[in-house]
Amino acid sequence: MNMVEDLAHAIRAAGVTPDTGRAEARDRIGGIETSIASPDGLVRVTISAAGELRGVDIAPGAFRRTGEAALADSVADTIRAACDLVRRAGAAALGRG
Repeated sequence: MNMVEDLAHAIRAAGVTPDTGRAEARDRIGGIETSIASPDGLVRVTISAAGELRGVDIAPGAFRRTGEAALADSVADTIRAACDLVRRAGAAALGRG
């Protein structure tokens, strides 16, 4: 399985269906987390299946290996990728993707 399928499976296992209300779904999947790393390996983002950002980790020495602007871009890009992963997994779990 890939990350989208893994997360979609966890969402379904939490009992979320197309008929589940938004608040109830958030309660059921709020504890499910996934992490995604930037392509350069300098950033790791943890996000809940409900789309809540849980953490951003920067690799030791990242500031020595890249400039501030490039690191900021890497953080933003990785957060966007994590949000996209959650959206695709949610759609897959509900049979919409």
